[in-house]
Amino acid sequence: MNPTSKASYFDILTVRIFRAVFLLSEFREVVAVGARRLTDKQKKKIVADYVQLQSYRATAKLNDVSDATVKKVVKEDPESAHLCAQKKRENSKDMLSYMESKQGEAQELLGLYLKAMADPDKIAEATLPQLSTAFGTIVDKFAMLGDQSGIEVPDDGLLEALNAAADLSPPDDVEMLPEEENDDAEK
Repeated sequence: MNPTSKASYFDILTVRIFRAVFLLSEFREVVAVGARRLTDKQKKKIVADYVQLQSYRATAKLNDVSDATVKKVVKEDPESAHLCAQKKRENSKDMLSYMESKQGEAQELLGLYLKAMADPDKIAEATLPQLSTAFGTIVDKFAMLGDQSGIEVPDDGLLEALNAAADLSPPDDVEMLPEEENDDAEK
């Protein structure tokens, strides 16, 4: 059969039309899935997540929608965004109030931990990395407390001792280890 005949041209044209119709229907299905409508519950969740995360991208990823969708939903519902932000502030205040009410218990527990860490048997059993980590953590936390105004740090000498320990030069009352002799230096 000659490729230029009417029958082959018609066959090729028919195949192309069917292919185009098939691709168009596939495209419509994909677009229909991507353009699903959000329920009011989903929109409220998106707004609440945005207030919490303060990021369109993170909120979009969490809710399986686009950044643009998050932005649109948040801008369409400023009242919900305001209510969510207010609730977040209330939750923060509640948590700070709870932490303040537990401050005495936390300080007692901290005192117990510090005593346990000062136990000579525990210190003897600990590895150097464990001791170093514990010491570094304590120094860092007390240094942060000293930097914060409004927080009263008891003056029991511990902070001063920790600051002195953090100093690179040894205290006056500690003897330095003797330097190792270099055998090659004498030769």
